[in-house]
Amino acid sequence: MTTGGTGAVHTICPVEIHLKRDKALSESTGSISIRFQHSGVEYDCVSFTRFVSCLELVQAKWKLLSLKAIYERDHITPVLPQSLHDLSISQDARQSYKCIDWVLSQKGFDIKQDLPGTDDLKTSEKLMQDSFKWLNM
Repeated sequence: MTTGGTGAVHTICPVEIHLKRDKALSESTGSISIRFQHSGVEYDCVSFTRFVSCLELVQAKWKLLSLKAIYERDHITPVLPQSLHDLSISQDARQSYKCIDWVLSQKGFDIKQDLPGTDDLKTSEKLMQDSFKWLNM
């Protein structure tokens, strides 16, 4: 695992590329996986996302300028199912990323509650509008 980080593994599967001259916008499905321990029990947290990336052709090489996520859903499962404990995840947490929010907050990270997610379509639509606006500039 990493020192001071989250040990998260990102899996990204390209789905669609929008190309305009020397700019590109990539929409990808993917997931973020984190293995963690809580009360001596190992768990896996998996957050399913749609990644939106801006790329630019610079000196004949494509450069990744950004990687943003629209959170869809997530879950936490024990590595060994018989060892499940109550994790006390808030019922008021955002549905699109409540589990990864809980895991990262346990590691001391402060998670914004206005991240793009499918449970708040305005946030997802704004990210996509801003991304296409950048592509068409």
